[in-house]
Amino acid sequence: MRFLGALDLSTLLRSAPFIALIAIASVLSFRYHQLLLSQRASIEHTYQVLTTLESTLVHTIDAETGQRGYIITGDDRYLAPYQRALEQIDPLTARLRALVSDSPAQLQRVDALEAAVALKLAELRDTVQARRKQGLERARALVLRDEGRRTMDGVRAILADMRNAESTLLDQRNARAQATERWLLAITLISTALSILARLGLAVIARFRAPHASAPTSASRTGAAPAAVASSTTPCSLPTSPSGSLPQPSPRVS
Repeated sequence: MRFLGALDLSTLLRSAPFIALIAIASVLSFRYHQLLLSQRASIEHTYQVLTTLESTLVHTIDAETGQRGYIITGDDRYLAPYQRALEQIDPLTARLRALVSDSPAQLQRVDALEAAVALKLAELRDTVQARRKQGLERARALVLRDEGRRTMDGVRAILADMRNAESTLLDQRNARAQATERWLLAITLISTALSILARLGLAVIARFRAPHASAPTSASRTGAAPAAVASSTTPCSLPTSPSGSLPQPSPRVS
């Protein structure tokens, strides 16, 4: 309370630049913090795209693995990876389209990917049906046409293009996020330093103004004291004789 009481309007006006700088630094810190959160969300989004691309490739390979196992053995148990892949690939490509909806170039690649995946799954379905209905030799003949390898290479090439584009975007977003983190740290340090300087400045101003503010009061009290003493001192009258002369002291009796 004494600290606040020692501050007046002029003191607050002198400290206004410090307060303004602190306010500006606080606003900048908040804005950069929000920007950093947005950039981290973008980075997380890119990782989701990369994960979906990888899952699409894995399930396509699983489908091909199940097809080969069934062609060799004729055992339906080997079709389990193939069946699981058929259930997962369409939802994955749909999710991929939603994730890259803000990128026209990536959307075009998704269109190409869906077409390539459809060709690959059609090739797998044809060879599985040939093995089931016409036997091993017919399925083997279809495999030797090399259509499966070409369609799989097409899927891999499109996925690689999409992965490269997302990796480049990820590098850019990481660089921007790191720059924002450095700016946020600098602003935080500057804001902290300004806050400390402002408090020290206010404390020093208040300390030096307090004695000056009490000096007039002390001086007025000092000037009032002699006046009080003078007013309290009254002249005294000495007794006189009837003739008007001062009485003489009586002689001392020895």
